[in-house]
Amino acid sequence: MIPRRSRLVAEYDDVGRRLGPHACETTGRPLSRSLRVAGLIITLVLGGCRRGAQVRPVATVTSSVPKADAPSSPSGLAPCASTPLVVELAPGLSLQRFRSPTASPVGVGDGCITIARVDPVHYRFVLLTALTDGGTHRADEWRERFLLTGVMNASMFQENSRSVGFMVSGKKVNNIDDSPKYGAFMAWDAIDKSSDPVSFLGRSCNGFNLSSIRKRYRSIVQNYRLLDCDGSAIHWKDEKVYSAAAIGQDRAGKVAFIHSRTPFTMTQFATILATPALELRAAMFVEGGPEASLSIRSGETEVRGIGSYETGFAENDDNQRFWSLPNMIGFTAR
Repeated sequence: MIPRRSRLVAEYDDVGRRLGPHACETTGRPLSRSLRVAGLIITLVLGGCRRGAQVRPVATVTSSVPKADAPSSPSGLAPCASTPLVVELAPGLSLQRFRSPTASPVGVGDGCITIARVDPVHYRFVLLTALTDGGTHRADEWRERFLLTGVMNASMFQENSRSVGFMVSGKKVNNIDDSPKYGAFMAWDAIDKSSDPVSFLGRSCNGFNLSSIRKRYRSIVQNYRLLDCDGSAIHWKDEKVYSAAAIGQDRAGKVAFIHSRTPFTMTQFATILATPALELRAAMFVEGGPEASLSIRSGETEVRGIGSYETGFAENDDNQRFWSLPNMIGFTAR
């Protein structure tokens, strides 16, 4: 793939391949968020907040996390718990926010990582693409236009808006090529009722066969892997540092939409996600830098995860806006 900007992401996977770059567009709006935790108001600025930016009204929710576990950040960034703070937004949808035990290697960000866990029993998943669904949009626009609860990047993309890897959903064929560069596959919308509603599969894992997967599922998206077949961290060859968006699955079968504005190397990020307490069995990298996006609206609660930092491209924490994107995975209540 030839990117619009030379921005290389490389996974050091089990076959030792060096993997490819990605590209982007830009537009958007600022963000803010608040939660009431054990009586303490916490502002969740998942994408930062420019001084003077308008703060939108928000719902309050409660959690059993003690106040002492959610100190205010001296940098003015969003506070988060030293142990995972979990808020139930709706049946089958929870929001988890915690401080990474690993510091960013570039000293940027508050170290907070957000995970939205989505139960396939309560929610269905959809693939939206610029080629079939009306062009590129910001994450919040995709969510609003298609009346979804939440959206995140589906994958990195090429200049022509097609995914860098395999991407199909029923009759929507975005990219039919199985790239050997990418070892992770997310499959959903099962044809065979005996299949799991959502599956995450790795190319090097026992029994992997893409032809068989295509016979069992209508929707399949291919990306880089962050976690190996046993849920352990995959070490990437690339040492660049990014804000990151990832999609994975926990051991209970819930789909995890993961966002970190704080930049890490992807080996660091994978190691964080492999922490046993998070109970993630699979995770794939879907985008990095300013494009890394998560938009959720459930009732009166809104989550806006906006990326910023990327080595060699945007080495700062200044981005306050969602960027326009061509391919998204969304979820909505059944």
